[in-house]
Amino acid sequence: TDFFITSLEKIYRKIDIEQPGIEIDNNKLIDLRFADDRAVIRKSANDLCMAMEKISIASKEAGLVDNFSKTKIITNSSTQSYCVQGINIDVSSNERYLGQLISFSSHDTEIDERIAAGWRAFYSNKKFLCGSLPMYHKKEIFEKNVLSVLTFGCQDWALTDQQKMKLATVQHDMERKVLHIRKIDKVKLVKIRKLTKWR
Repeated sequence: TDFFITSLEKIYRKIDIEQPGIEIDNNKLIDLRFADDRAVIRKSANDLCMAMEKISIASKEAGLVDNFSKTKIITNSSTQSYCVQGINIDVSSNERYLGQLISFSSHDTEIDERIAAGWRAFYSNKKFLCGSLPMYHKKEIFEKNVLSVLTFGCQDWALTDQQKMKLATVQHDMERKVLHIRKIDKVKLVKIRKLTKWR
């Protein structure tokens, strides 16, 4: 992996990186790299394809080959197909990258998937969460094994009040299950929070 990262860094230094990326706090962001994945960022699909052509040519010269079968163009505008090195690249407005759904529409789909994953994590830890452990141990298990799954990637979400309430309701339902309290028992959330002391 270190060899790959070093090779990739040499490639980016070799090519003309003074291409239009996006401005963030007076800095130009042109790409994101994680291990052997990279996200090339441009303002238009045409600029993106030109950048990908340069990167692909430089990569070949360094003995690296791009896997275009796994390459996607994610855009909020044009849906036409584009070619890089004579290969058609799929275009999409929604795509999963590094475990998170990237979408130019609302976060509803991602939130629904996070909720489903959160419940799976909850039931995987149910014997601990709904068992006889002290509440402070349950809190630690919940935060590390369930809440982290439920809110994965949430740092860059721009949520509506309705979406925030949807996620909060899921946690409230989980807390009720931990306390063996049913909704029909009509126990107020304030009392539940006093019992769990969860945030």
